[in-house]
Amino acid sequence: MGGNLVAIFGPVGACKTDENIKRLDDFQLEGRIVQAFKHVLDVPRHGSNLRSRRGTEFPATPVNDASEIYKLLRAETQVIGIGEGQFFPPDIIEFIKDQVYNHGRIIPIDFLNTDFRGELFRLGESDRTIAEIIAMAHEPIYKTSICTYEDNGIRCGKSAHYTQRLFLDNTPVPYNDPLIIVGDENPRNERRYVARCIDHHFVPGRPKILFNPLSK
Repeated sequence: MGGNLVAIFGPVGACKTDENIKRLDDFQLEGRIVQAFKHVLDVPRHGSNLRSRRGTEFPATPVNDASEIYKLLRAETQVIGIGEGQFFPPDIIEFIKDQVYNHGRIIPIDFLNTDFRGELFRLGESDRTIAEIIAMAHEPIYKTSICTYEDNGIRCGKSAHYTQRLFLDNTPVPYNDPLIIVGDENPRNERRYVARCIDHHFVPGRPKILFNPLSK
């Protein structure tokens, strides 16, 4: 029996985890054996379980990388749910290939597709990006959020495709801010994340994109 990769991605606040949890719940109702995992970097925010902004939860085990999932994976498991896929090192790509193609398992995985800079999320310290998972997906599910930018008390409200990192005074952090800030490095919650449309996603210091279609 062939496996299936469901990639659920988009910006912050797009209900990606909600979608993942719903699918995992449905698989369990069908009688399938499900295990779920999430990256440990999400534990300070949401605890050990998969947990959405709406408060829905699904039991999960925090791990650092795919090698730890291999050690915890039970032979009878048919569905492997993965949360916060953007935090995993690139071994998650080989793990997904192995489990879907060699073992016929179903893998729903949720993740941010771009970082606060608006660039594809890099996996660990490598040059490989989350785009490899999107390209492999049998069911790519792109979810958008709502732009929360306000001007004179009027909220934008357009579809948001980007994640913005802000200081507490609502000014955007600069491009050279650390790519990933874990809970202990942000003890007073000095940064927060919001969804932004393309018109309101500002990143001070971001290199300009230069494109000349006539250049050789």
